[in-house]
Amino acid sequence: MLYQYLSSLDIKKAVIVTDRFLKQSKVIDRVMMNIPKEAQTMLVADIKPEPTFSEMSASLSKIIDFSPDWFIAVGGGSSIDTAKVLFAIYERPDISVYDITPLVKLNLRRKSRLAAIPTTSGTGSECSWAAVVSEEEGRKLELASKEIMPDVAILDPSLVVDLPKEQSRNTAVDAIAHAIEAYTSAWRNHYSDAFSEKALELILPNLPKVLAQPGNMDAESRYT
Repeated sequence: MLYQYLSSLDIKKAVIVTDRFLKQSKVIDRVMMNIPKEAQTMLVADIKPEPTFSEMSASLSKIIDFSPDWFIAVGGGSSIDTAKVLFAIYERPDISVYDITPLVKLNLRRKSRLAAIPTTSGTGSECSWAAVVSEEEGRKLELASKEIMPDVAILDPSLVVDLPKEQSRNTAVDAIAHAIEAYTSAWRNHYSDAFSEKALELILPNLPKVLAQPGNMDAESRYT
């Protein structure tokens, strides 16, 4: 399985960032088993959907004391975005979360690296340089910096086969929305158009197969 790639990374101390649902799952067990045996791990497994910055950073002081050299996000967009924010603030405790913009050079990666292992097929956060933080007022704040893009993204279709049918459908629709958004964006170009078209070409015919036959690895792997 692709998450076995973790064993090839030079990991001494890793913070695993995930949500409450996955905390007791086989997915986390598999990830833990494939981290180098000599590495120490810390599990941050209280990430809620659409977390605020205060929720994201609740374990920050413990993380700083732990001194990781890798952050490994496992889960959906909320877990991956949280790992991005924690990674940035751990690297630069002197900055505000509002400093994570394309206009500010952060000089990250002096202490650690970032890996993302998505367990849904929708957000694409594992390969983007954006992160979303909810605010107390109910608004969403989009952060963006090329420096918070993960160093490693592991896309393993075996990790999404156990998703409930409703979540499979909803995350696939999210991916469709991203493809359409990219295709109609003012920043579109021929390169992004090709990716958008290919995404729709893969998702649309394979989603009905996944919903009708949960665990269909061929269909899952085509649009994951």
